[in-house]
Amino acid sequence: RTQHYSAPRPKCRAREGANRRGLPTRACPQSRRACAAGGHCVCGREAGSAPTVRGVDARVVAVAVAPTHGAMMRARGGDDGSGWAHRDDAAVGAHSPLLPVARRKSSGDAGAGGSGGSGSRGASAFSSPRAYWLTLVVLVLLTVADNVLVNVLFDMYTERYALFINQGTAFVYIVWSGAILLWRRWRYGSVSGSAAVAASDDAVDDGGDADGATPRPQRARAEAPWYILVAIGLFNGSGNFCTAIGQPHTPGLSQSLLNLLNIPLVLALSWLLLRRRASWVAVAGAMLIVGGSLASGLRGLYDGGAATPIVALWYSVAIFAFAQLFLSGEKVFEEAAFARFRSLDPMVMFFWTLCTQFVQGWALLPLQTFDDFGGIRLSDLPAVIAGGVQCAFGHTSSLAGSPPCGAGHAAMFWAYCSVDFWAYFAGLYVIQRGGANLTVVSQSVALPVQQLVLCTPWLVSRRWVETPFWGDGVALALVLAGFVVYQLSPDGKAARKEHA
Repeated sequence: RTQHYSAPRPKCRAREGANRRGLPTRACPQSRRACAAGGHCVCGREAGSAPTVRGVDARVVAVAVAPTHGAMMRARGGDDGSGWAHRDDAAVGAHSPLLPVARRKSSGDAGAGGSGGSGSRGASAFSSPRAYWLTLVVLVLLTVADNVLVNVLFDMYTERYALFINQGTAFVYIVWSGAILLWRRWRYGSVSGSAAVAASDDAVDDGGDADGATPRPQRARAEAPWYILVAIGLFNGSGNFCTAIGQPHTPGLSQSLLNLLNIPLVLALSWLLLRRRASWVAVAGAMLIVGGSLASGLRGLYDGGAATPIVALWYSVAIFAFAQLFLSGEKVFEEAAFARFRSLDPMVMFFWTLCTQFVQGWALLPLQTFDDFGGIRLSDLPAVIAGGVQCAFGHTSSLAGSPPCGAGHAAMFWAYCSVDFWAYFAGLYVIQRGGANLTVVSQSVALPVQQLVLCTPWLVSRRWVETPFWGDGVALALVLAGFVVYQLSPDGKAARKEHA
């Protein structure tokens, strides 16, 4: 299936960078000449001639040299007359220099047909099954810690500093992620954190013909254009803003139920926008998770005496529900960006998302001057921000109405920032390698575990401990059962095979 050069190689007529047809080119494995990946010239040979390429899969070279004839012979699994036998697509290694993403496309197409799969990007897959499971466990644990800490943090800082928490944490994340990217640029010469990834900027991607039989070379982009990342940031910022202004007048039970919309919304949007339809077994597992989360959310209905009564407003509930559409769309949009721009790094996306959210937060601030959406006076804004900064470092503001702050407030703020930063990054990491479906299914396991943590006095202070509720045990059982069913579905099996 592979041959060695038996004669001097003729010079490639394609110039460096492009051939006579204007197609992009790549370097030959055996030479520094640039040769077209699928058209006029392939590794020193004219199109239509019998190539003799060392160490390159025979089928791939034959398709690149004679696309139409090679595709016909590949379908029959025979010889095209040039002495080259063709193999099935599944036998082609993902390392092939002429089809750098064909392997990923074949797995993704299979998922779109019915069994979906959690992910379809072989180059971005998990390195091993152990890494697959370890990453999911870390994601769940970080999500649990994040949800517990945010409840404690907002209670300690009170409503006065709610705006500071939203904007202050975003600013901290911008500084941290920016520092990481600058260090990568200095250490590796690329913000992706790898010299190999930096070199892949010159790799050739393939779009394929309509039937997917013939690779169509095009320049692969290591990073997404800025407007793609800004659009993702707008999704995130809009979702968080709608959540913030709708939460005060949305009952706790309604919040728990509306948060469950993430799973069906992500499954539906993945089907509509990414053409990745989940299998019925995967949908059944997702519905078990929804049912378990619903059982945990019933705590507010059966044990609502300790909760502070709120004034429910229908438009606040509608805004809170609309926020779930933004947050679900963000995950699907992120998956599409990772699939299209294969070397896009999660930390780069994180940085752009937070920058956009930070700017958008100030732009939408006037809406919070309405009484039902916060009642913040613009003249009080500098004092509120200054007091929040002082509280984050353990000092109480001298302004009237400021809550007392100490070392515990500072420790809680920076602990939350550390956990929330990596929880969000872990979510992006799983989206890149496993897809949005796998991410929301895994994160949903955190809800019943979070409730059990809040019921454990030695894990949280007695000030925030909750009484045990029978629904939490039912929720944990249903959620874990749904997670197991999802992993046993064609989607879960495909994800583990791809990521192994």
